[in-house]
Amino acid sequence: MVRNAGARGSNVSRSDVTQAIDNRQMAPSQTSDIPFPPELLEKIFTFANDGTRFIDFFDFMLVCRAFRDTVYGMATLWTDFNVNLERDTDMRDLLECLKYWFKRAKELPVTARFVCCDYLLPRQMELLHAFLFSDDTRLLEGLSISLREAALLGAEWIGKFLDASLPAADGARSRFAGMKTVRLGVNGVIALRGHRTLPKLFPSAETLEIVCDNLYTVVNDDGPYIRWPVQLTSANLRELRIRIPIPANHHDEVLDLLHKLLVQLPDIQVLDLAIVPRGKYTEPSLLGPNSPAPLNVTHNSLTDLTLTGCMVFISTYVLPRLTCPKLRALRLENHRSVADQSRGSHHVIAISILAFKERSKWELEHLALIDSRIDDDAVEGLLSDLHSLVSFKLVVWANADGKFFGRLQDLARTQPVLPLLEELFVACVHYEFYEVIVGHKVHYLPPREVVDFDRKGFDRFTAYASRPLNKVALSVDRRTIAFSMGLSPREVKRMRDEMKIPMFVP
Repeated sequence: MVRNAGARGSNVSRSDVTQAIDNRQMAPSQTSDIPFPPELLEKIFTFANDGTRFIDFFDFMLVCRAFRDTVYGMATLWTDFNVNLERDTDMRDLLECLKYWFKRAKELPVTARFVCCDYLLPRQMELLHAFLFSDDTRLLEGLSISLREAALLGAEWIGKFLDASLPAADGARSRFAGMKTVRLGVNGVIALRGHRTLPKLFPSAETLEIVCDNLYTVVNDDGPYIRWPVQLTSANLRELRIRIPIPANHHDEVLDLLHKLLVQLPDIQVLDLAIVPRGKYTEPSLLGPNSPAPLNVTHNSLTDLTLTGCMVFISTYVLPRLTCPKLRALRLENHRSVADQSRGSHHVIAISILAFKERSKWELEHLALIDSRIDDDAVEGLLSDLHSLVSFKLVVWANADGKFFGRLQDLARTQPVLPLLEELFVACVHYEFYEVIVGHKVHYLPPREVVDFDRKGFDRFTAYASRPLNKVALSVDRRTIAFSMGLSPREVKRMRDEMKIPMFVP
């Protein structure tokens, strides 16, 4: 029966299923009465292809005639898909589905997202690589590959993927020269052949995101020396997110990198520079070979800035040298690997932000300070001068006197200085429990009850015994707020808009 075609355990191949959809008896009916609106069908369509049961979506098409009749001719619905890859994923079956997916897009640009949820087998990776470089994917406009759980194998695969994407020796364009959105994420080491590789790979990219534990180029025989590509001059690039590790005391490299990026990309609007420090923090020397490089950059296009690394260094050496008149969102975050003393003094963070505001003359709408030691006096002084804030997120380490949350509760309750505030998230991280404000009440959560929500709808929960606060969704003043140290403000807003009920209530 057609209903069981392609189902797990069926003798009918996936190519037979896609052929069945295309042949005459499976063609859409011209007089079919659709029992529910197209908007709902579109949501069903999005849900059906967004998860590990991607292949079952085609079975759903075959058994649901009204759904098939609606989406069969709507090419725009076939231009965006998500695939979760697991060890037991039948790659040949899956790729047959994907080939058909590109066919139904009818020459429209396609955005594809692949998320590896397991350790994939080498053969699975080889099949995916062959598919991405086949003629079937020539319409790819956006590509996202997340192999964060695949460790070494994923790192090797990404390296192979990048090498294969290089322009040919005869000067021909690279395979993905027309790609608009590129996101690559992996645990492990990626060795790039030459530090000018990436600009050649994606010259048309508007959004470029590289996330990895170790991105480096080998420049001599003494070992890896970390350096980001220095020729990012794409006129199309609007959003750039970089997460790479550097030794914690190489702050001159950080300033040099930031200076080059801002100068070379005058039209960049979103910059997420997450420099992951290693080892114990040491104050940079003001003299000698490790002295911070000059910065002092005015950038007239930047609207969203995220800096992750060492809060002391960011507050002392980075913010005082920046001027960004159009800035609307600022996020400063201590990476969880930094030493305890690098989380910043009570007042230097607030002072540097206010000086940044005075110098740039911006009206900040979104502010997030993650994992700092800023105290209640500094926070209140900071907020009293930021009247334009719409959202404020703060994660701090516990202070001894216990007054921090009482002061912020009063501030949240009265909101005398923040008339536009719509979102407030405040959390205090202890060594033995977490303290979270929810609806003006303080809740103490043992670490084992702190949960990490799956990014696809927060429908899966994983308990953590002893990890820093990572992702939380909660209700504040009858609003559902999704907060995560790993999510961008845009993702947070999308999740908040999609979810109308609190998903996490301590």
